[in-house]
Amino acid sequence: MAEFLIVAKKHWMDELTPTQVALLPRQKLDTYNARSQVGDILVVRPDGWKWGKEERLPNYIVVKIPGLKADKKYEELLISAPIFISPLDGIIRSKILKRRKYRVPILTMNALTSLGVSVIERMVGDFVNILEAKIS
Repeated sequence: MAEFLIVAKKHWMDELTPTQVALLPRQKLDTYNARSQVGDILVVRPDGWKWGKEERLPNYIVVKIPGLKADKKYEELLISAPIFISPLDGIIRSKILKRRKYRVPILTMNALTSLGVSVIERMVGDFVNILEAKIS
């Protein structure tokens, strides 16, 4: 079984108006675009993981999936293609586009959080079929 910790609460930057977003300096705009969003899968742990007191509603929800391996791929960042090689250390740099590559759609998250429970068990096929891989 795999246990997924998923963001259930909006990021504070989600409250910004389009005008406020347009006025953000470049660095803050990058932060805005890369912010964690409702439905983002933060971590995946094996069955029986001991979650903390803060890892529950209203901030997070845990979805347990029987028959699914706890695969780290669900924790991957969405990054840009390499944008430059640092002349100081020769390291290829990329930009974080989104904090997580995989997410649960907002409508599904609304349905899960409306149940008012912090831990939910879903069927593997049902869960995998609804996952969205972010592409931008």
